[in-house]
Amino acid sequence: MKIKGFIWNMILGGFLGFLWIIFSERVVDIANSFQSPWLLGGLIIVIGTLLFGEVYRRAVNHQGSGHLRFKHLPASLSFGLVVVIYFLISP
Repeated sequence: MKIKGFIWNMILGGFLGFLWIIFSERVVDIANSFQSPWLLGGLIIVIGTLLFGEVYRRAVNHQGSGHLRFKHLPASLSFGLVVVIYFLISP
C-alpha cells in the first residue's frame, strides 16, 4: 500500500469512529426519553451500527491497494483508537 493510501485510510477510519461516537451518544440521549430505553435504544444502536459498518466497509474498500486485509488494518486501528480514547477520557 502506498503511504498516501495508508494515511488516507487512517484519517478516514478516525473520522468514521468520531461519527459513530456522535451517533451512539445521540441514540442514547433519545432512547433515555422513552419508557423502555433498553429495548428501543439497543435495537436502534444495533441496526445503526450494522448500517454504519456497511458504510465503513464500502468507504475503506474504495481506497488503497487491491489487498483487502491491508486496506482495513489502518482504518480499523484508527477507528478503534478514536473510540477507545473517547470512552476512556469521557466521564
